Amino acid sequence: MYHVQNLVIIDDDPFFHFIIKKLMNRHTSSTTVTYSWDVMSVIDFLRNNYNDPLKLPDFIFVDLNMPVFSGWDFMKLYNDLHKIIYKTIKIYVVSSSIDPNNMRKALSYPFISNYIIKPISSEKIEEILTSL
Repeated sequence: MYHVQNLVIIDDDPFFHFIIKKLMNRHTSSTTVTYSWDVMSVIDFLRNNYNDPLKLPDFIFVDLNMPVFSGWDFMKLYNDLHKIIYKTIKIYVVSSSIDPNNMRKALSYPFISNYIIKPISSEKIEEILTSL
């Protein structure tokens, strides 16, 4: 069993939220998982708490294709923000896109830990948790 303090999921698919919750419950204890459909609310939270490592997530899963603000928007905004944040946050792109250009572009951001193609498996969750 792994121990992760804070996980943020940014995805517009409630089924993905459900799957992650089930998978995380199998592998972690005492985890706070925050689910969001809104990129800007997460960015605002990070901006408001950049200097408080205890409030910041350990890692973030972000989907690429969402209405209003996409995962691409998140990465553009986070690109400047991550330089002032007092904690290293592991960020994973979790997308159904298998386009190699999307993978390359996402992984070109220095703060992106990995690109994961949906559906996410229990083994992949375990792999991520062992990298913490």
